[in-house]
Amino acid sequence: MRAFQFLQRCRPTNDLRTSDVTAFLRLMTEAFGVQSWTHRGEKVDLAEAAIERRLQSLVDPQMPGAGATWVLSSRVGESPIVIMLATGTDEWGRDFFDVDFSQIQFLPHLSYFRRSIELCRPFEACIVDSNNEIDLDSHERQRLVPNFENPSIIRWSHYLGNSLVEALGGFSHCLATPAFKTERFCGGVLLQLTEGPFEADDPEHIQRQRLAMRHLALD
Repeated sequence: MRAFQFLQRCRPTNDLRTSDVTAFLRLMTEAFGVQSWTHRGEKVDLAEAAIERRLQSLVDPQMPGAGATWVLSSRVGESPIVIMLATGTDEWGRDFFDVDFSQIQFLPHLSYFRRSIELCRPFEACIVDSNNEIDLDSHERQRLVPNFENPSIIRWSHYLGNSLVEALGGFSHCLATPAFKTERFCGGVLLQLTEGPFEADDPEHIQRQRLAMRHLALD
């Protein structure tokens, strides 16, 4: 069974990015067609002023550099969709805007993820197949790469910001990656390994992933 997540890693801005958080939550509301998000059982108000108050309340006065970490959820039928946010981190941290929709079989149109990248300006963003992450032990691979200087693996739809593109050999090299589609996008490169959604148990999809990773010296 497919089990997807959408991950975005962002450089810290020392700011709570209230406007970005508000726009991201509204975009994900539209993408998944949910009625509302909840936090600890309480419905979340998506007005920007309310979001600002909520984020401020999540900052620990003893550790302001850690920023605000916020987990929200909604449901499609009986299955949850979970949003995990971190914002306002200092130079030692990393902001992120993630969506775990691994419990549902609905995949929003890819245009929503493109719009999210344009909004959040991550240095890396990807749609991951949770089973593939486990099979390739992506967390252990990433642990060996300091400060996310390279991606651990290449996922189905994978955005590489300028710094990652340069680390992987430059724009010409990244755009030549063997994949269904590669394009310049949002100051970086957007790769799409296969035309349809990545399937972790499809040998052809795994072969395409291996070829891409070999090209980028990640295998």
